[in-house]
Amino acid sequence: MQQGSPSDSLEQPGESSAPTHPADSLTLADADDTPSLIVGPTGQPGHSSAAEGTENTPTESDSVDLDEHDIERKKTKREIVGELKEKTKKARWNVFLFLGIGAILFSFALFPMSTPGFWEDSNLPSDPDDAAGQINSDIKIYGIPGVEVKVDVEVWVVDNHGGDIQVYLVPGYCSNQELLYITSEMRDENSSGYALIEDAAPGSVREVELSADPSGAHCFVTWYTNSRVADPSLEAAVHVYSNRVPAGILAAGSLAMSGFAFLGAQRHGRQMKELLAPASKKTPEEEALEAVQLSRLSAGPGIAPQAGPPVGEAEVDTPVTVPAASPAASSSQPSPPSDPPIAAEPDYVATGDGYFYIRNVDGSFQPQAYYQGPDGRYWPYEG
Repeated sequence: MQQGSPSDSLEQPGESSAPTHPADSLTLADADDTPSLIVGPTGQPGHSSAAEGTENTPTESDSVDLDEHDIERKKTKREIVGELKEKTKKARWNVFLFLGIGAILFSFALFPMSTPGFWEDSNLPSDPDDAAGQINSDIKIYGIPGVEVKVDVEVWVVDNHGGDIQVYLVPGYCSNQELLYITSEMRDENSSGYALIEDAAPGSVREVELSADPSGAHCFVTWYTNSRVADPSLEAAVHVYSNRVPAGILAAGSLAMSGFAFLGAQRHGRQMKELLAPASKKTPEEEALEAVQLSRLSAGPGIAPQAGPPVGEAEVDTPVTVPAASPAASSSQPSPPSDPPIAAEPDYVATGDGYFYIRNVDGSFQPQAYYQGPDGRYWPYEG
């Protein structure tokens, strides 16, 4: 701690004066809020130098430099706020953009590729000349290689007989000459592209679920197991969910990007709010303590403390015996040079009312009251 003295409280050239009242030291503006004036060094006394003891004041060029510096600082702050606004706007647009793309992709994932198309009113009819009511139709199945595609098949029994119906999804085209052999092999192996509908009643609609490799062209085949049905008639519709896996993955990625864009918009918005409305430099606890100290200092110092022994020293002094040096030794050896005395730091003692008193070596106190400024220095009370 630095010692203050009454002479320090007087206004000196090039230095700021001490507060006239201890309470004023708590209401001074922060150093960050008011720009400090830079005073150049004082020249040697001469004909062109100012008189000794006069206060140096900033020149007009210094004021212009300070104004330009403030304008540049404000301009930079406005530019930062403008950039943050632009980033926040772009991030919010990205949120809506990725949400829209994700919704569209999810719709494609849930929407099947039907044969016939949804714009067609009729289904796939059976061949009226075939004794088993056979239906053949080429369809396309695409997707991620190695991942089977789900296929839903609806079969309508139009005739008045009904019976057992076989359904196939055969890789390749329906013009394959070995189609009958391949269907027999799939039935024997119970392939995922084969299903059997048992006891289909007349006028009923039956649904089966098949799976197929996304290898491109497939032949959809269905017919009655018993070919001795009179005037067989069937209808069918095939719904291929080839977009479910790839579109679902892309939709999930789009939603993730929308989440990242939302976090970016929140971050830029928070930074912009901090620049436009900076947070208080003092917490509520610090403001409350400062108010209490201000009220105590405004009341003025109380009674000086009573004289007493210094803290840490015993009340009864113990005599110390110092051995006397021999005359011969003192005369033969020169005495070492004595060091200059070091000024002891004053012992400031708080009295509980916000003021301090200097305690002397003998335990008594000086009558002058002191208060501690914001910089930690002690200033004499002159109220």
